[in-house]
Amino acid sequence: MKLLLTFLIFTSIINTKPFYGDKNIYSMLKNYCETNNNLPTLLGIHIYNDKEGKVLQLDLEATSTNQNNYPLLGMSAMSLVAQYSKIPFYKFIVIEHFPEPKVPLAFESNADCAIKHFVKNEISESRWIKDCLNEGVFQRKIGNWSQLNKDNQ
Repeated sequence: MKLLLTFLIFTSIINTKPFYGDKNIYSMLKNYCETNNNLPTLLGIHIYNDKEGKVLQLDLEATSTNQNNYPLLGMSAMSLVAQYSKIPFYKFIVIEHFPEPKVPLAFESNADCAIKHFVKNEISESRWIKDCLNEGVFQRKIGNWSQLNKDNQ
């Protein structure tokens, strides 16, 4: 009986994934973005809290000639890395910055929903887009946002 209990405890320790703090999440996401050739230039990563919880924001440089899927790639990158956060994120934001005078495009998703789509494959892309993804967050009042934690290095 002791041997079985020891085996079960050992197996559960091996099968649990590690969890990291904000500095590690920042570093892992930065490394992922800088080594992924499909993503554009990384302009910034921000981890901060608003009134509803913890937010992960990715700022990417896009060109006016690109008709691309950078927001999807950014959400996927955040999902892959943020699933290891000690304190779960509740929202992901991707901001595409274009050359002047074009206004940046912003996209947000519920973090848990994005992880269910990009990592766990529990929901389809069409359901994620319909139920979880919002475009144009700049058009809404952002008075509930707190100050950004500059680059959390």
